Amino acid sequence: MKILWLLISCFFALAHSQNFKDNIHFLVYTVDPNVGPPKNSSTSVSRDPIAMEWCSEDDLLAVTTHGWTESCEKDWMIDLLSNLTVHRGGCIICMDYSYYAADPTYVILRSQFDQIKDVLRQQLLDYNSYGFPYEKMFLFGMSFGAHVILEGALGVGEQVIEEIDVCDPAGPGFELMPSAMLSAKNVQTIHTSLGKGNAYRTGHQNWDLGICGIAQGAAPLDSHILCPHMYNSAFTHVFQTEDIPLLCVATLLNAATNEPEDYRMGYKERRKYVRGSLWAPTTRTYPYNQSD
Repeated sequence: MKILWLLISCFFALAHSQNFKDNIHFLVYTVDPNVGPPKNSSTSVSRDPIAMEWCSEDDLLAVTTHGWTESCEKDWMIDLLSNLTVHRGGCIICMDYSYYAADPTYVILRSQFDQIKDVLRQQLLDYNSYGFPYEKMFLFGMSFGAHVILEGALGVGEQVIEEIDVCDPAGPGFELMPSAMLSAKNVQTIHTSLGKGNAYRTGHQNWDLGICGIAQGAAPLDSHILCPHMYNSAFTHVFQTEDIPLLCVATLLNAATNEPEDYRMGYKERRKYVRGSLWAPTTRTYPYNQSD
C-alpha cells in the first residue's frame, strides 16, 4: 500500500509541479487591537511578522492549519483562533493551503503532501530566525493538516518544537508515519473516528473520545469533523478522563497510569507528564462533554 501511494505521489507531483510557497499563505492574528483584521505575511518580501510590527519577539507563537476541502475561514478554525487569542494570546498564525486542499480528489492532495509540509518546515525555521524561540511555539492541525503539522515540525528536528495538539490525524494515505511524539516535546492527539481518522496512538497523550475514538454519537456532524468542535468546546468545558470501558481494548492496552483524577482533554490541560491513552465520554449535542 505504501509503495502504491509513493507511485501515485510521484506521478501527481510531476504532473502538477508548482511553486508551493507562493500558493500557501500564513495569516497573522494578534491580540493587539491596533493591528486589525488578519494580515497575510506571505505577500511581503520578508514574510516576517515581527519586522512588520504585527507581532513581537516576546510573544508566544501559535501556528494552526486545516484539513482537506477546508481553509482558515472554516467555522471551527475561526473559533479556534478566537480561543487561542483569549486563552493563549501572542502571535497567532493560520497556515492556509486551501489552494491545494480545495481539490475534490483526495489522492491529488495526498500526492502534494511533501511539498506542503516542507513549506511549513521552512516557515518554522524562518520564524525561529526572526526571533521566535522554539520553546514558545505551539502548533495545531486537523486531519490532513495534523500530518502537515507533525511532519513539518519533525523536519525542524526531533522534539525541538515545544508543543503540538492534533485532531483526528487522517488515515487514508498515512498508514506508516513516524511516531508523533518525535515532532515536539509534547504531542497531544485527539481521536474521534476510524476510517477518515487513523488507528495509531503515538503521541505523549492520546485521547480516545466517545466510542473508543472510533465514532461519536453526536448528530448531524460527522465523527471526524466533530474533533475540532470538541477541542474548541474543551477551552470552556471539561472533558475529564474516566475509567476506560472494557470494549475499548486498544485504549486499554496503552492506558495511561499516572493521570490525576481531574485530568482533562485539550489546550487548557498543562500537566504534560502524563503518558499513554486516555478516554473521555461525549454527548450527542454541544458542548459534547459529560464532566461539567
